[in-house]
Amino acid sequence: MRIAILCARLAHDHEGGPERVARAQASALARRGHDVRFVAARREGGDAGTGNLERDRVDGLEVRRVHLRPEECAPLLTDRPRVEGLVEEAVAGADLVHLHHWADFSSGLVRRLSVTRPVVVTLHDAFAACPRSFRMPPTLRHACPRDRELTACVGCLASALPGSSRDGLRARLERRRRDFEGELDAAARVLIPSRHLLDELSPCLALPTGRVVLLPHGLCRPLVRAPHPRRDARRLTVLHF
Repeated sequence: MRIAILCARLAHDHEGGPERVARAQASALARRGHDVRFVAARREGGDAGTGNLERDRVDGLEVRRVHLRPEECAPLLTDRPRVEGLVEEAVAGADLVHLHHWADFSSGLVRRLSVTRPVVVTLHDAFAACPRSFRMPPTLRHACPRDRELTACVGCLASALPGSSRDGLRARLERRRRDFEGELDAAARVLIPSRHLLDELSPCLALPTGRVVLLPHGLCRPLVRAPHPRRDARRLTVLHF
């Protein structure tokens, strides 16, 4: 199968949790014989600003990097039609697309790509519900809502966007939520790695009925079991991050 793995960043730029999981998945699928292409974004360097797709290889994986223009890096901006077009070009021919994060991509990506093939989405954090990704206000003055009310969100973001009116911020947040709920509705499956994250998202974001799957992450590196001549089969081995 031809599979495109989408994650905003990749090795040599930035690699956090979603990036490590996405790269491990891409490598594992390639080892199973699938034709895998990794699509990432980049904010600077290379062909930034030209609109070109950069070709690269990372750990044997075929990579396409989409470069953002400076005006596409504005705070709270998630609607990037030009980027959608470049990603669509980058995944051409794929039978399946797996999106691991929208950051630096576009909030219309799933709806656009799902017209011609199924798109799976993994929600690694609360980005679809919160511009801060982890629902972590910078001060204790704002408590993250447990419903769809956005008053606390407006207050939380006002300090990061000086000059924005509260009404304008609310309108932008409402549109942002509609966009991401539309994205999730267009996905063939929505994977969530923990019950905790599902419980965090459910009150404030409409999730598609019957298409949400709890799927914990596997190992991002092979676990090598060292030989032990007196290994006790009853011994408990605990693996943790």
